[in-house]
Amino acid sequence: RSSDLKYSGYMYPILQRAIALASIIDPDKVVQIIAFDTKAHELGDFGVDDFDCIWKEFDTNKFWGGTYYAAAFNKVLETRTPSVTQKAKGFFGKLFGKTETVQGTPSTSEPEMLIFLTDGADGGSDNEFITAYNQVLDANTYLMCIGAGGSEYCYGRLKKLADERDNVGYVYFKDTR
Repeated sequence: RSSDLKYSGYMYPILQRAIALASIIDPDKVVQIIAFDTKAHELGDFGVDDFDCIWKEFDTNKFWGGTYYAAAFNKVLETRTPSVTQKAKGFFGKLFGKTETVQGTPSTSEPEMLIFLTDGADGGSDNEFITAYNQVLDANTYLMCIGAGGSEYCYGRLKKLADERDNVGYVYFKDTR
């Protein structure tokens, strides 16, 4: 129950609705959750029935630092590019059977919807933000940005991004009650 947790407020119903929407859209009915403050944290994959577990992760881990959008976008990119172990090249690599870990290439063949939910203004630079979202967004990715609480002016970067890109949406919720 949201009333049992410290960080309920307006984020609880918005996150609950975003998870429900994502679970309807995803064929496996599972969503990957990445929480962020100044750093991004991969919480794992959850089904809609796991909402209370998701919320407890948020409440337990206390993502109360600053707000850096680029950290979240970079973590999404990291989850798309799995590490691949391959045989090392060269004479000695082949001789001794050494392996090396390299980043794979992103898989963009499947359509993807990202829901970016934040309750704060971005504390990073414009360049960090632009670089990060340009790496994540491609023709098969739709990004839904949700600004929750505070002043709508806090989310200017997200609104501008949605105004400039066809595959980005933006909505602001002052309150959900």
